[in-house]
Amino acid sequence: MPQRRPDFSNYIWDVMGESSVTFQMPAKIITGVRRYHQNIDDLLDKLDNKIFSKAFVQKKLQQQATRLRKDVFPVMAVLKSDLQKQLQRYEIINLDVSPGTR
Repeated sequence: MPQRRPDFSNYIWDVMGESSVTFQMPAKIITGVRRYHQNIDDLLDKLDNKIFSKAFVQKKLQQQATRLRKDVFPVMAVLKSDLQKQLQRYEIINLDVSPGTR
């Protein structure tokens, strides 16, 4: 019997729908994050149903992570840089917008 686990692609989409700034983000981020979670869910479903082997799924998971880092993270880095410039322009200096500093 397959394991029960959250459906991350729907969860991510639902969370994004609750945020007032979601659609201010570039589409490349929104679609990239959603596609990543959708592909991960699909791979895990196929692993649970013994369609794909663990080794194959591991390789594909690594490819998905690489694709996310290559396609989405650079766009996020540009947004972070732009935000830091705006904060400096408004003299809000030394505000750390790194993950985990909230």
